[in-house]
Amino acid sequence: MAFGPCSLEDRVYRERSSTEPPFFFMYGCLFADLHVSLPIDAFTVKELNVAPTQLHPNSWASMQAFRIVCRTFGLRPLPSCFLHFYSSYPAKLASWQSLVSRAGSVLFKPFTTSYKNFKGKFFKVYVEPTGTRYFFDEVGRSRFPLFWSRSPTKITDWPRPVHPSEHERLVFALFDSLPRKLPARPLMLLYNATDRAEAFEGMLFFMHLVLLFSALCSD
Repeated sequence: MAFGPCSLEDRVYRERSSTEPPFFFMYGCLFADLHVSLPIDAFTVKELNVAPTQLHPNSWASMQAFRIVCRTFGLRPLPSCFLHFYSSYPAKLASWQSLVSRAGSVLFKPFTTSYKNFKGKFFKVYVEPTGTRYFFDEVGRSRFPLFWSRSPTKITDWPRPVHPSEHERLVFALFDSLPRKLPARPLMLLYNATDRAEAFEGMLFFMHLVLLFSALCSD
């Protein structure tokens, strides 16, 4: 992979011309704030059929928070589990797509109530020959949309598997055991924690104290 600047004429929704080498756009905030790394493993953008820049950063934050919680407990994040808790209602083409938490199943609070100034801070990621396999399959198809899709996936209901795999069962059991509305921003701080599990338990304890104090103040 190689990184390149964008021109003043570049727009994140434009497609590559036939004379350009393979590339896609990425927002700087995904790396600076949310610890997104390359190569993207197509965890959910593939299922949503959207390019990386087509998904709103707050939705990226939910995905990253889900990853961090899973990996804290030695589990692999699965789209079949994550998307059970979210809906997607694609709007017009020239619009960012967002994931909407389902009623009663809000896993995370937003990373920020107003993600500002992200739209103009993007760059190009060029796919070099040595890294082709991370972004294209054996027949040359991209593993996720490199440019804004004209047909994002509409998700209104993603039921739990009737016969879940053992790993799916463990991931669902983990999130069923956790409180809802975990704060996404503090979860990002766990990414580089030396003992992520201990830090996570500390965050849950602090949340419990805040809820207890709020309850006492309302009496």
